[in-house]
Amino acid sequence: MEPTFTQSILDRTHAYIAGSMSPDDFKDWLIGATWNVEREHPDAAGVTYDIKLLLAEHSNGDLSDSELRTQLHALTAVHYVSAAR
Repeated sequence: MEPTFTQSILDRTHAYIAGSMSPDDFKDWLIGATWNVEREHPDAAGVTYDIKLLLAEHSNGDLSDSELRTQLHALTAVHYVSAAR
């Protein structure tokens, strides 16, 4: 069974958290892959917006690198559970 787009986003986010992707590579991938998410993959829009909000808070200096990873880890855990249902 092919993974859903939401699963692909969660997998890439986890790769970033684990250090398998650089922050810039992750951000570049996310922006490009989710440009029209609400039209092409509406089921993935929520997780996309949640991740983008955390990235914006990080870029703004409101979250440190470790806080960003912690928040993304918590976010992916919630969405992995939701996706498994």
